Amino acid sequence: MRQAVSDLVVRPFRQADGETMAVVHRRAILATSDRFYSESQRRNWAAGLIADSYRRLADDGEWFEVACIGERLIGFCGRVDDAIRGLYVEPAWQRRGVGRLLAERAEAAIRERGHTHTAIRSSLPAVDFYRALGYRDGETRVHQTRGGEPMAVLVMHKQLAPATEPGDRIR
Repeated sequence: MRQAVSDLVVRPFRQADGETMAVVHRRAILATSDRFYSESQRRNWAAGLIADSYRRLADDGEWFEVACIGERLIGFCGRVDDAIRGLYVEPAWQRRGVGRLLAERAEAAIRERGHTHTAIRSSLPAVDFYRALGYRDGETRVHQTRGGEPMAVLVMHKQLAPATEPGDRIR
């Protein structure tokens, strides 16, 4: 039986989340279709994902929120300043609104910090997802994977609507 997304809780990153984040991150990458990236590119993209990486990024100012069903972490989104730095969802939970919720929360937090624009360096399989959220295509770039193999990414941009009401502060 599939659990409902209505049971989803989004919360700030905790240091203990790093190991599960690495697993979710790796699974999401490796589940990407051959249509976008070769098996070698996916393996190199997923290489070197370890718990300490997320802890170091958080210590350096990247803010993460994680999506959980009960205590099970199923997705996460990172952001720095006015940019979304990555959004990954466990493959079994994709296409169920988890990614949209994480993106919307990141955008709200970016807007609350006074920014009127956001951007993300999107992997090719996520381009349609971001387009559906109102992002516009920018330039194609070559990204060097952690394993050293190049892969194409698309920088995407979105103009953020002004906040209409003050809400709960999202860091």
